[in-house]
Amino acid sequence: MSLKNRIRTFWIATLLAVGALGYSLKAYEMMTIEEIKPGMEGEWRTVISGTEVETFPLRVIGVAGHFVGPDQPVIICEAIDEKNVLSGPVAGMSGSPVFIEGKLVGAYAYGYSWPKEQAIIGVTPIHNMLPVFENKDIEVASSGTINPHWKSVELTSRDRLGEYKSVLKPLPAPLIAAGISDQTLQAFQEEFDKLGIQVMNGPGGSSMKELTGSIEAGSAVSAILMQGDFNFGATGTVTHIEGDQLLAFGHPFFQWGNVEMPLAQAEILTIVRSLPASFKLSNTGGMVGRVYQDRLTGIAAEIGQVSPMTDYSVSVEYPNFDDKNYSAKIFRHPRLSPVIGAMATMEALRGVLEYSEEQTLRVKTRVKIEGYEPIEVTDVFAGTGVESASAFQQMAIHQLISDNTFDSPPIESMEVEVEASPVTEIIYLEAVYLHQDTALAGETVNLTLQMKNHQGKRFSKEVAFKLPEEVRKERVELLVADALAVDKVEFEGFYTASNFEHILERIADLKSRDHIYVCLLRRSPGISLEGQHLAGLPPSTLTLLKNVKGLKIDKDTLRESTFEMSIPVDAEFRGSAILPLTVD
Repeated sequence: MSLKNRIRTFWIATLLAVGALGYSLKAYEMMTIEEIKPGMEGEWRTVISGTEVETFPLRVIGVAGHFVGPDQPVIICEAIDEKNVLSGPVAGMSGSPVFIEGKLVGAYAYGYSWPKEQAIIGVTPIHNMLPVFENKDIEVASSGTINPHWKSVELTSRDRLGEYKSVLKPLPAPLIAAGISDQTLQAFQEEFDKLGIQVMNGPGGSSMKELTGSIEAGSAVSAILMQGDFNFGATGTVTHIEGDQLLAFGHPFFQWGNVEMPLAQAEILTIVRSLPASFKLSNTGGMVGRVYQDRLTGIAAEIGQVSPMTDYSVSVEYPNFDDKNYSAKIFRHPRLSPVIGAMATMEALRGVLEYSEEQTLRVKTRVKIEGYEPIEVTDVFAGTGVESASAFQQMAIHQLISDNTFDSPPIESMEVEVEASPVTEIIYLEAVYLHQDTALAGETVNLTLQMKNHQGKRFSKEVAFKLPEEVRKERVELLVADALAVDKVEFEGFYTASNFEHILERIADLKSRDHIYVCLLRRSPGISLEGQHLAGLPPSTLTLLKNVKGLKIDKDTLRESTFEMSIPVDAEFRGSAILPLTVD
């Protein structure tokens, strides 16, 4: 349908049902921006309690052209009722439809922070929002860095009054993490900063009752990032409904473009009045559809079809206490979803810290990827900060799977099983004694490892291994190390992959912290080519490969691991040592 036809009179009043939920189509005309004059009075419609849409009066001040870009004007209005003058612009009002003379004008979307005895608001014209309906069926691609156009510039220390400045900016759909502590949010603040996201923790989450009633212009809806025992989402307001499609917010959520994000009906608990910025406190109901466009002038959603989500669960076993089990569903996004999942894991693990400051966690993460056999990663974390180390490792695994240059299949489920104990179980490597400086190919090499536990008790362990027959007449290095040190040496701080399967292989090869690793390293110049390590190449071959046009060489490599053994220990092992060995 053309933009011109859309601005004409819409359907006769109708109510359609979608399962137990309906969406309301009411007859109204649309007013063009050329018709709007200063002094006109109208109203906006929104929910301030429960799910009932109410109306509030406003007056037009004028129109500002080229506000958020070329041909992107904003209509400047002021609220004229006492309640809204008191509260000022309210986050969560974003998308509230504005009517003048019974005609739809646009969406309440912008406001001044730190208002004083007035509520000046900016309205996104409806004709600038209607194009967001287009391209509904475009396939979602991996998103780039999240960067909402209104993200504030960080102020320098010289600008001491900077936080009190009042600027006309989009009223955020309050992005609230419910069931997540402020300590956990602070741990992930750097990750959210990279993505340009501002998050607050607060009450809210899933509604304790089934939400009823139809969705109409002015209804509250939530874009869902996580729902379950942990909740993470943003609430805004519906501007316009056309068939089974709706427009909301009046400004971008993240400005991702084509998206797949669940949409839920919402109820408003109350308006929290605040000098910097008032906001709606809300709960979410059941999923009712999906957001498929996130653009400069608003989001577009479809009622009925719901976006697929990843099933997430974490269970924690702790001696002498009841097991704790948590579950949620997480929306699928290559960069944000790993952060959300790890945040939930950390919060679940923080619950065991009330029993003991120092812990040992034995963690098993099971990931089911569409079209592949499940992947399992086990590891041990001991001491202080174990909840952080475990959560960030999970985030790294999730990022490897979802945020890469390949056409990654979706993660269907992620299960985290944790066995916790209230003691620190760490073994430190103090010294390695090699019983001989030289050995013959195929001969047994003997080592003595000198170690101590977390309490300082020293002990030793004898280790023996047989040299490979192919290693002869050369000087090698013997590496005794923990998981992190072995990974660093083997991959030389660098990893690449030529296909998705290489990524899965890399995850499967992750070392576990409850093992001692003994490796034999050979000096073997080579290259890393499309994710594969080609070692032991003659100088002439290396020169030839490096000069082949179009051949992508990732990195020169200096050595390879020709032998590896692992020794399990009942603790986290830390430390490393490299010893030279001559093989005759």
